[in-house]
Amino acid sequence: MKHVNINWVVVYFMTLLLTGCRKNEEKRSPISSDPPTTSVVPCPGRPIFNATLVPVGSLSLERSAIKSATAGNKILFVGGNNSNPNTNPSLVVDIYDFVADTWTTTNLKENYREGFAITSSGNKIFVAGGRDSKNYLATSRVDIYDASSDSWSEARLSFPRADLAAGSAGNKVVFAGGDSYDEMFGPWGDAVDIYD
Repeated sequence: MKHVNINWVVVYFMTLLLTGCRKNEEKRSPISSDPPTTSVVPCPGRPIFNATLVPVGSLSLERSAIKSATAGNKILFVGGNNSNPNTNPSLVVDIYDFVADTWTTTNLKENYREGFAITSSGNKIFVAGGRDSKNYLATSRVDIYDASSDSWSEARLSFPRADLAAGSAGNKVVFAGGDSYDEMFGPWGDAVDIYD
């Protein structure tokens, strides 16, 4: 992974955020002569989907605060907490293949992790960082799921941290900031790692 200056990343992502429709922007419906409205109106050029929610199964373990990402025809549901306050965050990863309409379950390989970041790029999903909830030691581990081969690999962040941000643009995956609770690296991080 490469370490880069955070300024480029902030400018790039702010550009992406500012180019969308604005909530209170006055718009007229193309098929109506009604006066302008500030209610929810589709943005020009964005398709409207009429969808019905259909149950497709259940998670292998009931839990909340789950994080998810998609790649290819797979959706991963990672981690989370169950209703028992005396348990650690879950290592469970439920994988739903929406083309085959099947569920599989696996586990993350390193300690109970909370505060990890998740994002995807192409056919890969990245689960980065986090901390062991028992002793608050952060990890630099990045678990990489390849949806096309249904396999896992591993990479490392430039230093261990949790509560970091993750995003992707094109074939680049970016991990930024976070905290380490580590005397060597300090409590807060300003590092940005790029995986490409």
